[in-house]
Amino acid sequence: GGAEWDDAQIAVYDMVSSLGAGGVGLIGIALLLTCIFLYCRFVYRAMKNLHLSNARGDLMEPAWAAGYAFIPIMNWWKPHQAMRQIWRSSHDARAGALDPPGILWGWWLLYLATTWISNFSLRLWMQAGGTGEITNFENYKLSLWLDVWSSAAMVGSILFLRPIIRQITEAQETLSAAATFDA
Repeated sequence: GGAEWDDAQIAVYDMVSSLGAGGVGLIGIALLLTCIFLYCRFVYRAMKNLHLSNARGDLMEPAWAAGYAFIPIMNWWKPHQAMRQIWRSSHDARAGALDPPGILWGWWLLYLATTWISNFSLRLWMQAGGTGEITNFENYKLSLWLDVWSSAAMVGSILFLRPIIRQITEAQETLSAAATFDA
């Protein structure tokens, strides 16, 4: 048998279960997949534009710039490196040496926090019996709170990423007068 629960614990479990069953989880997954697609599309196109414009600086291949986000271990630093290269070469096409603003680090640190917290939360949830009968309610509750913090970090990361994308887009539009970019 499992652990004995009081009425409040059962109510929390029922509420969380009904939210997931009601499609909230599916909506969240759909939004996450949309964000991932749009991010990868932006990174690929921005890096490709730099290659087409013959911008200088260290530039990785466009497919790798987007693809590193999916390679374990490398996704701890390569996406940041790609975004840094894009920002630098978009703002300083001749030398690619201009340092990006600190907000780039804010985006990256919040992105890392999102991935690490959600990974830890998933492990706790599984240890608590999240795939079947809940056997450790304390770990289960902690995993739910970690999901909240992970989601907050993700929202923060997205909010930091928006001005970075806007700055890169404006810089590349300025460069487009001198070079033909991919539409």
